[in-house]
Amino acid sequence: MFMIFLLHKGDEWWGYINASYYIGTIAGGLITLYMAKTIQKNLILSMATGSVFFSAFTFLYGMSSIPGLSLILCVLMGPAYQVRDVAQQTAFQTNIDATLLPKVYASRNVLLSTISSLSIIIVGAISEYAGIRMVYLFGAGLICLSTGLSFVLLKTKNKENSYYHSL
Repeated sequence: MFMIFLLHKGDEWWGYINASYYIGTIAGGLITLYMAKTIQKNLILSMATGSVFFSAFTFLYGMSSIPGLSLILCVLMGPAYQVRDVAQQTAFQTNIDATLLPKVYASRNVLLSTISSLSIIIVGAISEYAGIRMVYLFGAGLICLSTGLSFVLLKTKNKENSYYHSL
């Protein structure tokens, strides 16, 4: 509600913002379909790149007080999220034995549900005491942190590949 207040718009803008995001995720799905081979060959880089852009767009959205810009940023978040998510799902499916996938996905879903529940409490506290803008900045920071971890993983993978090629 407060983000709509920052944009000086009415409650109907929740619909515009949500529609913009879903337009972006649909466009992102089409983009990832087009880029499937590139993503497949560069899973970690795709995850990291998607995370970088998703973090940046989330940060800018949290800082924006311009309604049109906010809608554009919501659209741009969609493709970034899709590239990251498709790369993550592909990494799971190609690096985990097919017989273990149900257990891995079930464990992942339990973990994500637990983290989501805890994050609702944390986000509620942040918005209560620091304001809604800080929620988006905190989220952008966490996404940025995961991006850093992706680049560490990419660096580790590149060192591993260069080690095996030198043998």
